[in-house]
Amino acid sequence: MQLEGKWKAEEMVEPTVAKDINCCRIGFIVSTITLPLHVIIPVIGTFIYAYINAPFAAWDCMDMYFDAIHMDESLQREELKLWNRGMYSTKYLGFGFVAILLETIPILGPSLCSLGNACGAALWACDMEARGRPMALQELASMDDKSRALV
Repeated sequence: MQLEGKWKAEEMVEPTVAKDINCCRIGFIVSTITLPLHVIIPVIGTFIYAYINAPFAAWDCMDMYFDAIHMDESLQREELKLWNRGMYSTKYLGFGFVAILLETIPILGPSLCSLGNACGAALWACDMEARGRPMALQELASMDDKSRALV
C-alpha cells in the first residue's frame, strides 16, 4: 500500500499506550467478566466466551490499521457496529471469533496464532484498501458529498 501512495510514512501516527488502553478498556472489562465461562464450562463456555469477546479481539487486531488511516475512536466503533446500532458486523465478529479460538489452543495458540492473527488483520486491511477503505469512512464521505450537494 505504501508503494501505491495510499499510506505515507511521514503521515503515520506513532501509537501510544494510553490510546490503546483507552480503546481496549471495555474489551478488557468484558473479557475479565466472561473469563469464568471459558474456565468453568468446558467446550461450550469457550465458544460463548469467544463469541462475546470477538468484536473486541477484531478491534484490537485492526487497531493499527485504523490508526494508520487516521480513523478516530467513534468511527472505529461505527465500523465495528458495536454500540452505534447495537449489532455486530459479521465480518469483525467472525474474524475475532476465530482469532480468540486459535489463541486458546494451549502452548501454540498464544505464540503462533497471535502472529497469524496479525498477518490476517494486515491482509484484511490491504483488502479494505483495495476496495476503497472501511465502510464507516465511505459512509462519512457520502454524507459529506450529500451535504455539499445541498449547499
